[in-house]
Amino acid sequence: MLEDWIADRSSNHRLFAQVSMGEILGSDDRLAYACVNSKRCDFVIIDGRGYPTIAIEYQGTGHFTPGAFERDNVKKRALESAGIHVLEVFDDFRWEDVQIRLDTALDMPEKMPA
Repeated sequence: MLEDWIADRSSNHRLFAQVSMGEILGSDDRLAYACVNSKRCDFVIIDGRGYPTIAIEYQGTGHFTPGAFERDNVKKRALESAGIHVLEVFDDFRWEDVQIRLDTALDMPEKMPA
C-alpha cells in the first residue's frame, strides 16, 4: 500500500523498509548513538535529496510485548529530535486515514490523472 501511495504522488520521495536507525541518525555522544544504532524503523520515507522525512511505525500486536513501549519511546524521541516526523499506525488502521496523515505530513498532493 505504501509503495503504491508513493508511486501515485508526483514527488521524488522513496520508501525503505526495516531501516536501521544507525544509518539515518548520528550523534557525537557515543552512548546516545549506541541507544539507537541497533533499533529499526518499520518504514522510512526519504526526500529527493536522500534525507529521511518520516518514519512509519506499525504498532501491531507484536509491539505490545514487555519493554516495547520503552523501546518505541526511545526511537520516537530520537527521530523527532532529528526533525523526522513519526507516524504510528495501529492494528485497526483505516488506509484512507493513513493516506491523509501521510499527505499532510509530507505536503504531497495526489497525482493528477493524465
